[in-house]
Amino acid sequence: RLIRCMQLKEVLKRAYLTAALEEISHSFRESPFAGTNPVKQEIIPAVIAYIDEHYTEPLTLDQICGAFFVSKYHLSRRFKAYTNSTVYDYILSKRVSLARRLIRQGVSASDAGEKCGFSDYSNFYKAFVRKTGLSPSRFKVMFSIRPLRQAKISVIRPFSPL
Repeated sequence: RLIRCMQLKEVLKRAYLTAALEEISHSFRESPFAGTNPVKQEIIPAVIAYIDEHYTEPLTLDQICGAFFVSKYHLSRRFKAYTNSTVYDYILSKRVSLARRLIRQGVSASDAGEKCGFSDYSNFYKAFVRKTGLSPSRFKVMFSIRPLRQAKISVIRPFSPL
């Protein structure tokens, strides 16, 4: 009889535990906070906005991961799936794009590289050539914005009979 009573208590414990877990699970699914876990939530648009604001500064994958409390592996994998680009390549593309605009406006290549967040001219030069296929100086010659020259306009007077 004692054994049967203990078995009954064990069955009741399991039943109560199962019911409690089901209730918790159900409550969590209907909670307004469900799905707010940063690991599950899609954070890549926020990461892209963060990069867009800070790409002219020294920026590392560690800094980005620290700002969003995610691992390097997780961020890299999600970023690649979302953008079809690596984090590093995205930052590089943003920097070179800005450098191209600055060079077109007449800023020197070394100043453009510095303003775009490159640590030195050598890194800037290699990245620029890799992304554009042209050296910064060649790009400047081919694509810089030049002021329109004032053309000499000769006024043609209508023919007047004598």
